[in-house]
Amino acid sequence: QLLRVPACARPLALDRLTAIAEAAHPAGRVYAVEVTRAATSSVAFRFAEYDYVYVDPCRGAVLGIKNHYAGVFGTMDWLHRFKFIAHGDGAGRSVAGWFNVGFVLLLIIGGLVLWWPRSRAAAGRAFRFNWRARGVPRTLSLHKVAGLYLSLLLLVITLTALPLSFQPFRDLIAWATHSPVASPLPPKLAAPAGATPFGMQALWRHANARAGDIAWASLYYPPAHSARAEVDIVERGT
Repeated sequence: QLLRVPACARPLALDRLTAIAEAAHPAGRVYAVEVTRAATSSVAFRFAEYDYVYVDPCRGAVLGIKNHYAGVFGTMDWLHRFKFIAHGDGAGRSVAGWFNVGFVLLLIIGGLVLWWPRSRAAAGRAFRFNWRARGVPRTLSLHKVAGLYLSLLLLVITLTALPLSFQPFRDLIAWATHSPVASPLPPKLAAPAGATPFGMQALWRHANARAGDIAWASLYYPPAHSARAEVDIVERGT
């Protein structure tokens, strides 16, 4: 009910929709606008603390207000991303990354070291569950064999999570795949005195003209003291 709307030929301009969203959420200004290419999608307006106001782009009706981290799935996302650590930009992501490193070293690599067969005779049995054992030996055999194969899956999950937390891992991937490293954002620009900023609809048209077939975009409209707007784009087919 928040994401789907009836299609129309001429949706309202983003500036008009922004005014509607800010009227529905008077505590703060719009931080970003998320637009989907589909004609039956609502427009999501993000405020501080990840509050979202969903607006029907055709009728201008407010469909609802919901925090990104509300509800069961939102709470799990909030915990998984360590969003409860709010000290500094990306602090939670960094702490989650170090927990991930500890998980790799202690549970996965440490478990493999403990599993490592002590002799050639034991090596053949280390990969197979001992069905004949009873009691504690049976449980220990199940633990070792299941842990061995599950550790391979967990190793993939944890290693692919490291680039999400640490820039050196992202640089390593870019080097290994001969991909360009993302360039840093340009410095924030001060708005010239007396200058009138473009409206959000004009910036959206400019982004469409410069980019390919946009499937989803998030427009970060600049505050009054800044002269730089940012648009994150996902092209169709990526």
